[in-house]
Amino acid sequence: MSFRGLDADARAKYAEMKNKHAYRYIILKVDGGVVRVEKAAPPSETFPEFLNNLPLDCRWAVYDFDFTTKNGQKHSKLVFIIWSPDRAPSRSKMRYASWNNVINQQFETGGLPLVFQATDYDEITHEALLDKVTRRMV
Repeated sequence: MSFRGLDADARAKYAEMKNKHAYRYIILKVDGGVVRVEKAAPPSETFPEFLNNLPLDCRWAVYDFDFTTKNGQKHSKLVFIIWSPDRAPSRSKMRYASWNNVINQQFETGGLPLVFQATDYDEITHEALLDKVTRRMV
């Protein structure tokens, strides 16, 4: 299967997310060599709802992560999430792993700077994401 990258809808939804905060997250999947949006969630969706929408197969997601720093400042950062559960089929893991960087580069020149990878629901917690985004702010 040849890889053709993000489809037009995925690019458009990412632009709306980045520029207008139109979505809390978008979940992306490979479909016939093209990466398509599987779910685009409204800003009102919560982190637990995001986790409930991650399947037991590989996916990518871009999450608009809102947080407050220790000194009370509110921030929002886009995080590229690589979801590769341990129980996913080996073929799926290999396909997604080989395209991780390519997909990230298609969102932004140089890719999204915040990348989070998880293989189990225990690894992808609000606290783990908060640690990742705040560590880069120091």
